[in-house]
Amino acid sequence: MGAVSKSSWKRRARIAHPGAGNTITYEIDKGGFLEDIMVVARGIVRVTGGTSNGVATADYNPQALVSKFEVIGNSAGVYPGGMLKSVLSSSVHARVAFDDKEYLGDLTGATLSGAIGNYTIKTPYQLRFALPNNPEPNETSLFTAGYVGLQLVIYCGQGTDLFPGCDRNFDFSGVTFDIYDRRNAGSPNKTEVAVLFETDQIIPIGGANDSWNLRDYLRKNEPYLDILVMAQTTNHALSDSVLLEVKTVEDEKSVPFMQGIDPDALKFRQFREVNAGQSTTGLYRIPLAEDFMLSQLISNPAITVNVANPGGANNDRLILSSRRVLRPTVAKDGSVSFA
Repeated sequence: MGAVSKSSWKRRARIAHPGAGNTITYEIDKGGFLEDIMVVARGIVRVTGGTSNGVATADYNPQALVSKFEVIGNSAGVYPGGMLKSVLSSSVHARVAFDDKEYLGDLTGATLSGAIGNYTIKTPYQLRFALPNNPEPNETSLFTAGYVGLQLVIYCGQGTDLFPGCDRNFDFSGVTFDIYDRRNAGSPNKTEVAVLFETDQIIPIGGANDSWNLRDYLRKNEPYLDILVMAQTTNHALSDSVLLEVKTVEDEKSVPFMQGIDPDALKFRQFREVNAGQSTTGLYRIPLAEDFMLSQLISNPAITVNVANPGGANNDRLILSSRRVLRPTVAKDGSVSFA
């Protein structure tokens, strides 16, 4: 995209927690190219009453107090709209390990418990549009003027989602959500940008030694940048015992470019993508566009995997976190279109 203006950070809103199981819909401000949104949940979670602490799940704690984020765009006519992001808080957290090379944890180091108490949290979530690993990160910044409306939807989880069997009351009235964003004014020589879509899908594992083609679970006829596979066992614990093998990865012409890949081999490749000592247990990034180059996107990838179920039927699952990018075409008259 060439030289762009300096990025600016701004807190856009502070919104009270609406209560467990409820949602927040926030209208994203227009203006410039949106690089990322950071949501920070801060305040005190009060746990009272009841008799049982329940059983702690291994979902990221306290990040799982938000269950899901959506970004919805209402196109102004040219740029593709619809569901731009529909992502679980767990994949938002895991993605940071690859985008920024380390997890973005709670700033107080806090974790919650099903026990009675007051818990202070400062928990960040980062939703990206500009991708730091892309040779031109601003190439996928969101052109806000291409939309007549942009909404961020925050799905607030239940405290008992983290602690099944817990019968205590979780009071979130002392929690607020700060919404920040970073954006720039773009380049005077080029305004067209690609559009990044992110989608998560949960696939329960019903039996051992299953072989799946993940194409069956992915959107068709769209170009993919990568897929992050999160393998979870009992109580959503990330595990390296679930994904046994990536048998083949084929492009849209059925030409294989990965074959017989052991999960450990994926880990070796990932070592250059995360900081030394950063755990990637149960996390496998399958690169489709080599070196994150948008010219190398793969449409309709066929990814065949073998899986196990160490936790027993339906206690294990895969989360497929996919990134797709639609690129613009610029006509001789300068008009922009998307196929």
